[in-house]
Amino acid sequence: MEHDLFDDLAARAHGVHVQRLPSVGLFASPLTVRYLFDIPRSGYYQGRQMDVKRVVLAAVADSAQARLAFMNQAGMQGSYFEGSVFDQLFSRPQGKSISAAQLLMDANQQAIPIYRINQANLDAVLPQLAVSTAVRTDIINAVQAGRIALVPQRELTHGTWSGSGYILQDPQSGAAAYLIEGGANGGLEGECGTQLSPQAAQQISLIAAAILTAMLQGPLSGAGGAAVAAYLSYFVVAGAGSAAATAAAIIAPLVIAVVLVTVLLLVAMLIHLALLEMSLVAASDAPDCECIPEPKPQACECTYRQLPHLGGNGRSDVCADSMPNRFPGSDTEICTPQRLCRTYDTALVDGNTYCEVKVYNFDRNEFLISRTDLLTKDARQASVQRNIAAQCGFNYCYVVADPRHVPLVAAWGVSDIRLREDCLQLP
Repeated sequence: MEHDLFDDLAARAHGVHVQRLPSVGLFASPLTVRYLFDIPRSGYYQGRQMDVKRVVLAAVADSAQARLAFMNQAGMQGSYFEGSVFDQLFSRPQGKSISAAQLLMDANQQAIPIYRINQANLDAVLPQLAVSTAVRTDIINAVQAGRIALVPQRELTHGTWSGSGYILQDPQSGAAAYLIEGGANGGLEGECGTQLSPQAAQQISLIAAAILTAMLQGPLSGAGGAAVAAYLSYFVVAGAGSAAATAAAIIAPLVIAVVLVTVLLLVAMLIHLALLEMSLVAASDAPDCECIPEPKPQACECTYRQLPHLGGNGRSDVCADSMPNRFPGSDTEICTPQRLCRTYDTALVDGNTYCEVKVYNFDRNEFLISRTDLLTKDARQASVQRNIAAQCGFNYCYVVADPRHVPLVAAWGVSDIRLREDCLQLP
């Protein structure tokens, strides 16, 4: 739903008519397995993964340039949401989870060069890339097939995850694969760190060594004594008995000693493995993956920042600034302590009221989607905006230009509705 909402906003900004077609994605909780001598012994959950294999949109525009610009924006937004949705669901700061878009943002923030690779510069750029063989092969195959690759110069570390995030795009249609290393077209929740207790491993080794020493001490000393006695008897018996009897007296105790030592070594090894397995099972019963929640700020810690007007509707932007807007030329983004964020078209000069502005003229056919669908989407957006403003201690208002819009907005439960018919005359 969030993906479609932002696709609609991007389509309006670029003058594109868009319709989602059947798409498919895979959602998983990968299992990490521990092995003992290549035998799976235990497993634990270590993260979440979203792999949206195919997002299909039908997009129609007056120019190929507008359509390509929309596809670029929609693709990058969709890639970012595939990681961002985990942060939203589990109330974490944005940017914790992984996606191709997030990794490109990380590279930009870390001043890592990002290369746009095509057939003309492939040979020159490839030697400069510090990426895995699999990523390098993907890029070579895609570029040779006529696509463009967008990739950071080297692998990145994001939390406990390391690898590459890159884009392979068709320059004609704008269709692209937004990939993270491993082939996933989607997002990944960062894995938690895991480890077994090193003290437990040391104790197991010491216990096994003690047991082995105790088991071997008696038999080895007994067998050694028997061998020495047989060796000495050679000089006593050699003159009075046969050589065969003397040889038997020497060899027999040695054979018995070797057999005993071999058996005891095998028993000691089995005990060692049994104790080691018990330690692994005990460790796997403990919480291997401790994802410690981020401490949640109190309500007074809501944040806000100014962003350039995002709606793509010049008349609405001018109307928002004429309210007057405390931050002319800007929308205001408000984020709750749980990092749920929404933008508002205008911040009134009273410093405590944030408003959404919709300059619809119901007499004109200026809706890119049906009026019913548009108003349904606006109602959902208004509900979220109103709740975020209330949670952060602000007032919320809704500005409309057409009088027929007022009762529709009132039906959504918005109490502060402001009519600005003069905004209908704006260019």
